Amino acid sequence: MMLLLCLLASTLIFAAGDKEAKAGSGVVELNWSHWFPEVEQQRFITPAIERFEKENPNIKINQIYIQNVDYFKQLAVDIAANNEADICTLDTGDGFSAYHNIRKGGAFLPLDDRIKGYVLSDGTKLEDVDLVYSSQMNGKTVALPWFTYAAPVTIYRKSLLKQAGIDPKQLEQWDSYYEAVKKLTKDRDGDGKVDVYGFAHQTEGSVLIRWWTLHWIWQLGGGIFPNEQGPYTPERLIWNSQANIDACNYLFKMIKEAGPSGKYTVNDALQLFANGTVATMQATTWCFESLENMMTADDFKNDLGIAYFPSKGDKKPVTITWGNPVGISTRSKHPMKLSSL
Repeated sequence: MMLLLCLLASTLIFAAGDKEAKAGSGVVELNWSHWFPEVEQQRFITPAIERFEKENPNIKINQIYIQNVDYFKQLAVDIAANNEADICTLDTGDGFSAYHNIRKGGAFLPLDDRIKGYVLSDGTKLEDVDLVYSSQMNGKTVALPWFTYAAPVTIYRKSLLKQAGIDPKQLEQWDSYYEAVKKLTKDRDGDGKVDVYGFAHQTEGSVLIRWWTLHWIWQLGGGIFPNEQGPYTPERLIWNSQANIDACNYLFKMIKEAGPSGKYTVNDALQLFANGTVATMQATTWCFESLENMMTADDFKNDLGIAYFPSKGDKKPVTITWGNPVGISTRSKHPMKLSSL
């Protein structure tokens, strides 16, 4: 975090053209937009900013928080209007490249010259880190990953599985997982309404839905493009493939027969899991921070179980790591002299 702030902010100030900043007599303010809620701000973001500002008293970083469900819509509008923050939190894949391409010439500054030769504490050159490659456009690094995530696992409430007589290993295969969630879905108080659902999967169409869907598709060999590699052109789309259809049919069956009705986000599902209304769902690394704050300390410590993402027969799950990158706007209030890059 500190490395990223140092690189981003110093890159901006390096060629800001701000006489007061250069003389050290003024304070340069930089806006940083993101979607991380108060808990994560307090735990990760604010302390890093405070430390950075202490070490760099001529720089002040203002946080601009936008809710996750609205963030990328707002970012697109802001970039189109040349009004985005100096520092923008982005997403990987198309969620990154699409926003860079909104503005002719690119929405974010190349950073290669600023990171070249920077060596991490373990001796690795920053430019050689795999995740940096995911933030490149046309051979140039235009953002840096800062939060790293891993592919989903299945989480479950131990007590609910025990009450239903289900071995957690049943969650590790598609077919046995389906049978388990049907058994877990019950009207426990006899009022004619389901009290516990066996499964939850985001049904609201925000950006997070892809991370809860693509792993099922990838496992069967499907995807959006062959091997998820370019060129990303309409004629190469493979959405209407048998693998994609089979995976989506499986998820539809799971949601319809064992999941809550209506539209809900991942965070909604996590809340239902936390209060014991949902028995199993998929989760990635950031979810555990949320669950720790949603669940009682005892439940989080003793009733939260973790299983592998389910295999489909002998087809093992796809595992991935990704990092949300952060980029510097080419329309920053302290524009960099592009000729210096």
